[in-house]
Amino acid sequence: MRIKTMTVILSLILSVVSCTKPPRSVINPAISVFQSKDNFSANFAGGIFNPNPNVALVDFSGDIALLDKAGKAVTKFSFKLDAILPFETGEVKKSLEIAPNNSPKNKFFSRLLEAKGGADAAQKNGKTVFLTQKQVILYNVKFKTMTIDKLLRSKKNDK
Repeated sequence: MRIKTMTVILSLILSVVSCTKPPRSVINPAISVFQSKDNFSANFAGGIFNPNPNVALVDFSGDIALLDKAGKAVTKFSFKLDAILPFETGEVKKSLEIAPNNSPKNKFFSRLLEAKGGADAAQKNGKTVFLTQKQVILYNVKFKTMTIDKLLRSKKNDK
């Protein structure tokens, strides 16, 4: 009887772990661009969706690259999220540093503003630009999986 119980438990654990689907893209990526004279500052916001029904993604980390029209990475950054619950979206927010005037980053943000109606609004209070999936790459994704029961028990013990 004990062997059957262990076999059932082991098969359940393997089915949960083996079926975990990693997020493959950033959803609703956007950049708020602010311009002052010839320099830019920007804030990135996007989401990482957990498509798994009963597994939380914990200690989630990865890198995001923003690409220009030619597919060349203009800027890259790393991020970390504590946990993403099943069917939930973890929010990634990052302030981006923009180099001086003639840099590829500065040209990239300048083109984004031109495509969205110019820099006048950005000089005053920022301009939010939504990016396409082709402009944002998610890579180097690392995470641990944890069942909801185990996650809730660990949070309860933390209190």
